[in-house]
Amino acid sequence: MTLPNINNTKIDIHSNQYGSLTELDDVFVGQVTLDEQLPTSGVTCILTPKGATAGFDCRGGAPATHETDLLRSGNLVEKVQGIVLTGGSSFGLITALGAQQYMAEQNLGWRVGKAPEEVVPILPAAAIFDLGRSGSFTHRPTFELGYQAAECAKTGYVQEGSVGAGSGAEVGHYFGMPISGGVGTSCVHLDDGVLVGALVVVNAAGLPTESDGGRLLGRKYINNISLLNDLLPQIADPLEEEIASWNSHVSKAMLGKSKESKSESLTHSNTVIGVVATNAKLTRAELQKLAAISHDGLARCIWPIHTPFDGDSLFSLSTGQLEIEENREIWPDIMLRPQILSKIYECGATSVARATLRAVLTADAKREVPAYRSFFPSLYTL
Repeated sequence: MTLPNINNTKIDIHSNQYGSLTELDDVFVGQVTLDEQLPTSGVTCILTPKGATAGFDCRGGAPATHETDLLRSGNLVEKVQGIVLTGGSSFGLITALGAQQYMAEQNLGWRVGKAPEEVVPILPAAAIFDLGRSGSFTHRPTFELGYQAAECAKTGYVQEGSVGAGSGAEVGHYFGMPISGGVGTSCVHLDDGVLVGALVVVNAAGLPTESDGGRLLGRKYINNISLLNDLLPQIADPLEEEIASWNSHVSKAMLGKSKESKSESLTHSNTVIGVVATNAKLTRAELQKLAAISHDGLARCIWPIHTPFDGDSLFSLSTGQLEIEENREIWPDIMLRPQILSKIYECGATSVARATLRAVLTADAKREVPAYRSFFPSLYTL
């Protein structure tokens, strides 16, 4: 196997060669930005109309969530009709009700009666903190926006960057030097037909880059050869003058930060939220583990992660099209299912890492906040 020349590889932000969550059957994504002229918040809906078993894991200290208790093992409802990711902090969770209204009109949900309309759509949700980034604290997603995001959900191409719930996302406030965050997606293929996809909204307190030089912390994870030996395009090295520009930006940010208190620099609350999904049929307990281990993907790409100022939360979904089979005639003495699960869990972390990097790579500059590509244009082909 020959490795590509990384010095000649650039990032095409309009073509995601790392896959998409919608590669899974029966997974649809709809995204709406609150104000196209002032994109500082929005909604991203991941819909599973046929239902999907779900799990959840929160590692941050400041979550804003809806219907997550329902996902614990032992509770009645096994399947959800989708997940809503939104801006607006806890105010934005009203968008889940808008999406729920749309799904109810389609007669999709947990059936509670004989009539077609007697359903309760189950749509857990999580929100990032992006309040005030438009200049107005009350500029935030609404019930109607959640309805629109569900209504426009589709399969196929998923737009990344400053769109939907990632419209106002930023990273790096912990260091007082924010750059744009956004929405990213990815999908890993296993040899046996199992898919593990992710969609992540990156709005972390920490940075996804080295402070010195600006190289992406998780670059080796997007550049690696995955469990299925799929050789993906690798990210090139930035030019020396671009590194110098980044280092100058860092120096100025650190100088400005020294003049303000730590508490002031952290008033911009944060949070990374997302979904990791597989077509393998997993139990709810296994999905809890998938969500938990997938947080490793965030830790590979952002430092620090899971701070008291973040509400980092990942949902996990199983559409259940593929059974994990254990052939005891061939493998009589080996715990085959745990081995396969281990691969799925690791692919979850890999897919989340790639989606996290894609979110930063595709984000646009926002108001006075620069984008990653503002500093490193040589890495991109547009």
